[in-house]
Amino acid sequence: MFLGKKNEQPEKGQGESFVSIAVKECSRCGTCCRKGGPGLHREDRHLMEKGVLEPGDLICFRKGEFAFDQAKQCLLPLQQELIKIRGKEEGWECLFYDPSTKGCRIYEHRPLECRTLMCWDTRTIEQLIDSTDRLTRSHLVPEGSGLAALIQEHEDRCGLDTVAQMLQHDPGDLVQVRQAILDLCFYDLDFRQALKQRIAVQDHVLACYFGRPLYRAVLGYDPWLGSEDFLRYFI
Repeated sequence: MFLGKKNEQPEKGQGESFVSIAVKECSRCGTCCRKGGPGLHREDRHLMEKGVLEPGDLICFRKGEFAFDQAKQCLLPLQQELIKIRGKEEGWECLFYDPSTKGCRIYEHRPLECRTLMCWDTRTIEQLIDSTDRLTRSHLVPEGSGLAALIQEHEDRCGLDTVAQMLQHDPGDLVQVRQAILDLCFYDLDFRQALKQRIAVQDHVLACYFGRPLYRAVLGYDPWLGSEDFLRYFI
């Protein structure tokens, strides 16, 4: 007799009869953790206050940045800012996932999305992801502080809406527009480098407060922005 997950078919040689088992509890397979860390909500703010999470553990995806929409199964620009636990190095696997034990290093203090996710019934997590109670940089940085001013200065100059406006050009302006976007990406990198020199901050911390480098954040806005011709200036 073959025992498998619901809708799974027995392989050749496993017998003819099949029992359908509806999964209703986490098997700790690690699939969700390997796909990426959770987005954070206002309810998760206490994890920062208690020191469970630090700025260097997080990454900000700014409004307008393209991200994969699980429900629509395609890339769409974010309608609101998204702060989430970052991945490991260049991958997306959650920073706190331990593959050797298939466990979470902060399981007792895991964020709201992790506590809510049920892979066998995603309706609740989908509602949560679509909610407007996202944790944002404004919840982490005191209003009127020097850091808040720097974030606003950076957003005014390097916001994704600026890039979107640049791309609404006449065909004859293509060369100038591409150069303007390159210049903006170079400015963004210089801005980050200046901060690193002034306050000895790590790149992971910068990613929490200023998002990903602009040359990565613009991917999705135009095919050229993901081409070798564009990326050769930065990689």
